[in-house]
Amino acid sequence: MSLFHEAWLGKTTDYANEAVVDRSGNGATRRTAERYQGLIGGALRECSRVLKDEGWLSLVFSNSTGAMWALVQRAVAAAGFQIDAEHIAVLDKGQRSVKGLASGSRMS
Repeated sequence: MSLFHEAWLGKTTDYANEAVVDRSGNGATRRTAERYQGLIGGALRECSRVLKDEGWLSLVFSNSTGAMWALVQRAVAAAGFQIDAEHIAVLDKGQRSVKGLASGSRMS
């Protein structure tokens, strides 16, 4: 998804610090949920450091599992932010993702 931006900026993504979770890789190269939480936490701590007092941060997060949302909540709290429950929005896409469509399951 970053190909256009990389071409425009003339710089490619450093995948060593990419905040993703996947099942591939072994040992130190495995991109685990704990690694993801550490990377997100580091980014949020930097946001906290540079924001003015009483500043706000908008975070867009997309994942369908409660465990990943809990992980992000822990990283947010550890960085010193508070989640304003009044401003949380849930997006109901109304249709399955491409991955869901490719899985072979059908909706009735």
